[in-house]
Amino acid sequence: MVDGLKIGRPKRDSDGVLYHPITCLNPKCRYHWEQAVEPFPKKCPKCKVDWSLLATRIKTLRAERGLSQAALAEKTGLSLEYIAKLEQGQRVSPSLPALVRIALALKVKLRVELDR
Repeated sequence: MVDGLKIGRPKRDSDGVLYHPITCLNPKCRYHWEQAVEPFPKKCPKCKVDWSLLATRIKTLRAERGLSQAALAEKTGLSLEYIAKLEQGQRVSPSLPALVRIALALKVKLRVELDR
């Protein structure tokens, strides 16, 4: 798995070319494509959200405040598994209420941008 993308086992097409099936793990996207060459993309070309940036930011802010994942989970009312998956980039497309709770627990501003 790479930053919210599931990269499947390589397969061969009818011409003998090796390719990897790739699926976006964003539940609202689930875009699927096949790619023959590496490097693999870091984000889905359809939903264009790089969830690894959010994962890294949450982990960094939590560590700066001396909180464990369990402590952050307790402060937010979210599960430890949810926090862990967010920080690992495995949980994509978190809800706005969940992000608000995390921002409040970390005592930071939450900014959402809608850009063209």
